[in-house]
Amino acid sequence: MISLHPTRWRRRWPRRSLALLCTAAALLAGLAVVTSGGAASAVANSLRPGLGYRPAGEFVGYYLTRDGTKVYCLSPRRAAPSSVSLHTVSRYPGLGRASSAALAYAVRIWGDARSPRAAAVESQVLNTLAGNGTDVRRRNRHLPASLRRDVAAHVSRARAQRGPYTVRLSTPRAVLPGGRATGSVLVRSAAGRPVSGVRVRLTASRNAAVRGVVRTGRGGSARFRYAVTDVGEVRFGARASALPPTAVRVSHPHAGQQRMVSWAPTTAARASSSFRAAASGFSHRYGCTSECDGRPVTVLRACAPAARVASRLVYRVGGRRVVVPFAASGRRRCVSTTVTSADGDRVGATWQYRVGRHWSRAVAAGGTFVVDCPPAPAVGVTLAANCTRATVTIGLAQPGAGGSWTPLVNTSRHRMVLDVSGSRTARVYAATGHEAVWTTSARCGAKLHLGFRGGVLRGSGRYNYGPNSAVVTP
Repeated sequence: MISLHPTRWRRRWPRRSLALLCTAAALLAGLAVVTSGGAASAVANSLRPGLGYRPAGEFVGYYLTRDGTKVYCLSPRRAAPSSVSLHTVSRYPGLGRASSAALAYAVRIWGDARSPRAAAVESQVLNTLAGNGTDVRRRNRHLPASLRRDVAAHVSRARAQRGPYTVRLSTPRAVLPGGRATGSVLVRSAAGRPVSGVRVRLTASRNAAVRGVVRTGRGGSARFRYAVTDVGEVRFGARASALPPTAVRVSHPHAGQQRMVSWAPTTAARASSSFRAAASGFSHRYGCTSECDGRPVTVLRACAPAARVASRLVYRVGGRRVVVPFAASGRRRCVSTTVTSADGDRVGATWQYRVGRHWSRAVAAGGTFVVDCPPAPAVGVTLAANCTRATVTIGLAQPGAGGSWTPLVNTSRHRMVLDVSGSRTARVYAATGHEAVWTTSARCGAKLHLGFRGGVLRGSGRYNYGPNSAVVTP
C-alpha cells in the first residue's frame, strides 16, 4: 500500500504541471500579440487592429471599435486610450480651418479602406495632414516607395478638393412665358477647384420647369434646360448633396493617450437664382389741337420679340379694350394701332403668352400714360353801347340759347386763360373753381379793335388755344 502512493502522485503531477505551463504560455502568447499590434491595440476590449501593414512591428492602418467603427490613430507614440468615444467637431484640435477641412475630406473619401494597402495609405495621409511629420517619416522608412507616392497624391488632392464648397447657379436668359433656355450649375472647392461627380438636385417655382437631377462633369459643372410657363418672378434652386464634410469625428483622450479620428456625415451646399422677364412696352403719339375738341386720334405702337409661342397685347383705353395678336415668329414684329381717346383717359396695356392650350396671366407692359389734351374753352363777348360810351365784356363762357352766355367756372384739373389783344390787351387766368372775365369801355367813336381767344394749360406746360375772335366798338 505504501509503495503504491508515490507512484500515483508521480503519475498525476506531470499532468497538473503541464496544464499550468500551458496556461502560462497562453498568457504570454496573448501579451505578445497585443504588443505586436502596437500601442493602440493594447486595450483589447476597446480597439482591435483592422486592415493595414506592420512595418518593423508597428501597425499602420485602421482600428475597429467595439461597434465596428473604423478609426485611425493620429498620435501613435502615445499610450493606448482606455476607451474611445467619438464626438463631431468643426475643427480638428490644433489645426487651422484649411488643414482640418483637408483632414475631414481625406478621412471621408478614403477612410473606409477595403485593403491593407489602402488602410496604410490613409493612416499616413491623415498623420501628414495632422502635422505628425516625425511619425510619418519613421514609418516611411519601412513602407514601399509606391505607397509613399500614393500618400503624396492623396494629400495634394485633399488640400485642393477640401470644403466648404460653393455652388453657383446660372440662368442667363430671362425668357418670357413659353420660352426655353440653357442654364448651368458649377461646384467648386474652397481652393477654387472644380468638383466633379456631384449630384445636384434642381427645383423651380410654379411658373417654371427644370430637369430634376444633374451631375457635374470633369469641369465641375453641369448644363440643364429650363422653361418658363407663366409670368411673374421665376426662381430656381440647386442643392449639391453628398459633399465631403469640413467637420470630423474625434475622440477626447486623457493626457498622454492616443487620439482617434473617423469621418463625419456628408454635407450639402445650395444656390439659387431668379429673374423676371420684362415684357416689351409700347409707345404713343397724338396731336392736341383745338379741332380735336379734347378727343385726339392716338397711335399706339408695340413690338413683340422673336418667340416660339404666340402672344397678344391687350390695350385698355379708358373703359375700352383693344386686343392686338402676335403670332409665333422667329423675328421681331411691330404693329401700330390707331384709337380715339379722350382727355384724361388712362391708356395701359398687358401682355399674355400662349402656353399650351391656355393664355398666361397678364403682365404689365411699359408705356402707360394719361391723355393730356383738354378742349379749349369757348369765349363769350357782350357789347353794350349808348350815345356816350361803349362797354365790352369778354369771358370764358358757358354758351346758352340765342347767343347768350354765362361765365364758365373751371371744373377741370387744368388752368384756363383768357387772352385779349388789339387796342387793349389783357390775360386773365381761371384756376380750378374760378372764372375768367374781363371788361373795358371807351367813348363812342373811339372804335376799339379787340381780339380774344380762350386757352387751357396742358401737362407739358403749353396751352391749347381755341380759335381767334374779334369785336369792334362803335
